Amino acid sequence: MPTRPVWHPWAVRLLADEFIRARPHLADPDGAASQCRIATQELVEALEARGLPAVAVWVRGHQSEPLDASPRAMAADRHMLARLPDGPFVDISRRQFDAKAAHPRYYWSESELASDWREIDDGPTNGRLEDEDWRGLD
Repeated sequence: MPTRPVWHPWAVRLLADEFIRARPHLADPDGAASQCRIATQELVEALEARGLPAVAVWVRGHQSEPLDASPRAMAADRHMLARLPDGPFVDISRRQFDAKAAHPRYYWSESELASDWREIDDGPTNGRLEDEDWRGLD
C-alpha cells in the first residue's frame, strides 16, 4: 500500500504563495469579492497538480462582524477555502472580509479557523444545498 507524502507547512506555503503571486488582484479587498469560489477551486487544482491532495470546503458565520468587508462578500451566504491534508486551510480571499488580513490567510487547524468562522460544511462542496452538512467549529 503506497504511503501518502508528508507535507510540511513551509512547503504548503511555498506552493500557495506561488499561486497567489500570479493573481495579485486577490490581495485587493474589492478584487477578491467575487473570487473566493473560482480562485479557491483553481488553487485546489494547482496544489493537486503538484501532488498535494487538497479539497475545497465551505465555511459560514463570522465570529465577529467584519467592519471593513466588501458588501458583495457579505451578501454571500458562505465562503470557500482550500483544505489541505491533516487539517491546514488556506483562504486566498480573506481580505474581502478584513482589508488588513494576512494574504493569503493560513489556518493551521480547525480551532484556529474557529477564530474567524462559526461553521464548516462537511457535505459535498459542489453538491445540492440539501446535502450540505454544517457543523460548528470548536
